[in-house]
Amino acid sequence: MSGVQLNKESTPQERLEKYKKELAKLAEEENSIISEETRTEKAKKTVPTPAKSAKPKKAIVAPGPPRQLISPSKLELREARTIIGKTKRPLPRRRDKSKDPKGLVRLRIRAKSFESMWKNVRNKRNRLEKKYERGFIGEKEYKKQLTSLVNEGHELHRKKAKIDREIKALES
Repeated sequence: MSGVQLNKESTPQERLEKYKKELAKLAEEENSIISEETRTEKAKKTVPTPAKSAKPKKAIVAPGPPRQLISPSKLELREARTIIGKTKRPLPRRRDKSKDPKGLVRLRIRAKSFESMWKNVRNKRNRLEKKYERGFIGEKEYKKQLTSLVNEGHELHRKKAKIDREIKALES
C-alpha cells in the first residue's frame, strides 16, 4: 500500500469500543467539573436572602424575523462610515459679510431679476384686460385675477426692498 498503513487491530468494532471509552472519560471529567461548580454555588447561597415578592410573569413575545447575514466586507464598510460620520469636523470660519464680493454680486443679480418678474406681471395684467374687454371672462373673474396680480406685484416689491437693504448693508 502506498502512504497509508492500516493496523491489524483497527477493525470497525475495535474503533467503536475505543471511541466509547474516550467518551466515557470525557463525561466523567465534565461531571467532576460540574460538581465542583455546584459545590461553590451552594457555599455562596448559604447566606440568607430576603423574601422576594411575587412578580407578574412577563408576556411571551413572538420572535421577530430572522436576522439577515451580512458579509464581513459590508460590515467593515459600515464601521468605517460610522467612524467617519462621528468624527468632529471643525466649524467653518465665518467671513465678514461686508468683505464678501460673491454675495454682493448674487444680490445684485437677484435685484435685476425682479425687473423681468414685474414685466411678466404687467403682461399678465394686459392680457387679462384684453380678455375682459372682448368678453371672454366675466367681471367677477376679472376682479379676482386682477387682485391676485396686484398682490403678486406687492410681494415682488417687498422682496426687492429687502434685497436692496441687504445690498446697502454690504456696500457700506
